[in-house]
Amino acid sequence: MSYKKIAVNLLPFDEKLTGTGYFFLRLFKEVLILDEKNKYELHVSKKIQQFEELKKFSNVIIIEHVIKDSKIRRIFYEQFVFPFKFKSDILFSPSVAIPIFFRFSAKKYITTIHDIVPFIFKKYGRSQQLYVETITKMSARAADKIITVSENSKNDLKKYLNVSEEKILVIYNTIVPKTANQESINRDENFFITVSTIQPGKNLLRLIKAFALFSETVKDYKLIIVGNLGWQYEEIITLIEKLKLNNQVQFSGYVNDKELENLYRKANALVYVSLYEGFGIPPLEAMNYNCPVVVSNVSSIPEVVGNAGIYVDPYSIEDITKGLHESLNIDMEAYNLKAMKQVEKFNPQVEALKFLHELEM
Repeated sequence: MSYKKIAVNLLPFDEKLTGTGYFFLRLFKEVLILDEKNKYELHVSKKIQQFEELKKFSNVIIIEHVIKDSKIRRIFYEQFVFPFKFKSDILFSPSVAIPIFFRFSAKKYITTIHDIVPFIFKKYGRSQQLYVETITKMSARAADKIITVSENSKNDLKKYLNVSEEKILVIYNTIVPKTANQESINRDENFFITVSTIQPGKNLLRLIKAFALFSETVKDYKLIIVGNLGWQYEEIITLIEKLKLNNQVQFSGYVNDKELENLYRKANALVYVSLYEGFGIPPLEAMNYNCPVVVSNVSSIPEVVGNAGIYVDPYSIEDITKGLHESLNIDMEAYNLKAMKQVEKFNPQVEALKFLHELEM
């Protein structure tokens, strides 16, 4: 039986997985269940336990590359060394970068562009911003296929990068549906959560101001911000101190999957008022654990949440405040039914079959 050899570029990832890493992990757990024929080489720059678990599949090997812990060195290695380190039928990159200058290592190159955030929010320093914009444009041109994670992102790729529709394949983020026993869940601890890397595009300044307004009339609630410190977060900390919310707004830092599940199960609501998302995994995760969601009415978020969410204008502090109040009076029985139905749209097997079909093209 003939097979294809697929190299997977995981060099940019570390052990603290965020949305891009979970996209790959969830997709490939299902791909490897369905595909026993093809051979997969996972190329990493450090040992990541969640990726190591994929070695239980007989058609997977993990190859670790020694790269000093430096973003610049990793970028150089990815472009000028990595192409000489593998030979495959297909190179798949779950993040944007693929080898641009040396293209002899694979017959087909598949990249993943999750969103066009760098072209909307100038979120990096000048040199990094230039690199991200340049590598995204060059990878989009060089790739034989571009995977993205929503119809909204597909439309943005066409608009901002002038990519043809035929070149884009939408593969949604997925989740394995779980049934939560609502009778065993205690939502009496009075807290909201928001889950994201702490950076300007996540709209945390407006969320904190909205929470301050909410707290004027509803006492004894907390807001837990779950995620790594990203960039330009100092203003957020200053605002918390200015509004005297130090005891009510808490930073949990990065949490593991089990800890995050526990927060979803106990929170009164996930509040996710990002200004732009290519997909938005946290609302999907929250719905999976029957945690109400207060979400932005922009970009891909309505595509993910459907009719299960409480929608707010992310640019309006008053509207976000209204959404917080509304979440306290939600009909949980009706919400759970809508959330379950929405989660079922992001079926792991369906999305894995799309990917496998592309490998055969």
